Amino acid sequence: MERSIKQNPPAKTNGPNNISDNDRIEVINRVEQIEWLYVSVGLERVGGQWEMYEEILELMINEIAKTRQKLSKLLTEGDMRNFCVVAHGIKNSLAVIGAVELEEEALALEKASGRNDIVSCALDLPFYLENLESLQHSLQEIFYDTSRSVA
Repeated sequence: MERSIKQNPPAKTNGPNNISDNDRIEVINRVEQIEWLYVSVGLERVGGQWEMYEEILELMINEIAKTRQKLSKLLTEGDMRNFCVVAHGIKNSLAVIGAVELEEEALALEKASGRNDIVSCALDLPFYLENLESLQHSLQEIFYDTSRSVA
């Protein structure tokens, strides 16, 4: 599976995010360096529209933060039904951006919680939350870079 979009880069225009071509190229290069993303997969899922992909990535920062809190809380409460719903939701969001491995990990949590297997969820969740945090941090470094405004 191809991670990069180097062979068919998206158009680098001043679109709704109103950033220069050089800044867009920098964002593309930084996004492609994120360990968890298969950018070509994510772009395919949004019809090759880089600006839409970029906007979704930025929205994922808050979604990941909320999901991390919800999953921890639901596991602590033993609420496997809602844990399953939250795992399903983040799985779909991760699929859209091309975070294939994290999507697969969310599916495993979804299946375990669907079986009411709280032990498997308790064992797997800490590692998964670390991985989500890593993706969240990588996205924050790009989209919340205080030296310039991307969004």
